[in-house]
Amino acid sequence: MAMASLVVQDFSYGFVRRFVDYLHGVMQRHLNPDAALFISPQVDEAAYPEGLVFLIGENFRPFERRPGCTYAYLNLSVVSPLGSPFAASLAGHRQVFRKRRMLAGKLPLIDALLDYYPPQTARLQRSLSLPVIGYDVAVLAKDRPPGDPDFDVCFVGGMTSRRRRVLDDVQSRGFRLSPSHGAPIEDLAARSALCLNIHTERSNHLEVPRFVAALSTGCPVVTETSYGVAGLGAGETVIERPLAEVADAVASLLGDNDRLLALQRRSLSWYTSDYLPRAEARWQVVFDQVKALHASRTTTMRQAASGH
Repeated sequence: MAMASLVVQDFSYGFVRRFVDYLHGVMQRHLNPDAALFISPQVDEAAYPEGLVFLIGENFRPFERRPGCTYAYLNLSVVSPLGSPFAASLAGHRQVFRKRRMLAGKLPLIDALLDYYPPQTARLQRSLSLPVIGYDVAVLAKDRPPGDPDFDVCFVGGMTSRRRRVLDDVQSRGFRLSPSHGAPIEDLAARSALCLNIHTERSNHLEVPRFVAALSTGCPVVTETSYGVAGLGAGETVIERPLAEVADAVASLLGDNDRLLALQRRSLSWYTSDYLPRAEARWQVVFDQVKALHASRTTTMRQAASGH
């Protein structure tokens, strides 16, 4: 049984801690009960053993590959323009291309790329020479505290002018906003009636981790138009509207308590009964493919060392 390690950059860990906790548990169940977790500034500073090495951290610098290791990098960013090119602003396109350059620097050092966003995964599979494998971002479900929520609307993220316009509109209607920083989104979503998704810049991309975090707490999502929402499979628990109609959609849902409570129950039920089992089954496929890649590489190296 090959050893398995998960190496996460310390800066990234603060943003993806719940996903890392979930993934580490899945690795221990399906790869190796002794699978190790390393939180490290850089890959070279982590004392991982030979075997399967899964990496998370877009700011990792180039590292030195170690003998006997097969490296799989988990991409959590939009790195390919998707859908209509006119759906994104120039700033939105620049954001995507910057992330793609960061990924390009890692490709020569890894053996497989794991990608979280199905339309993007398909495009990367066609354009890259190394194996590209799709996976589902997931976190453990989180119970909502009893009683009324502390906030009407959960929004977490950096502030931009397009986000501020919508949030100001929502707040002007008397709705309570969660803090935008200072706590994991799952914690704030669990204390909120609904979650709001607004892109940093105009684009048509789907921020899957934000949706997963909200729905895992039984918090329905109101989002501006995002490419691939239907593919998530969350049905009516995700309400998609053009940006100009997002505040109205928030007000409509918060003004209908019976519908809101029904969507909260449906969100958690869908997440625990549908999404989590699907995600774990998909990770089993990912692990099988990475193990097969590792076995093939190990055989090739042994044959080369023996002169065959």
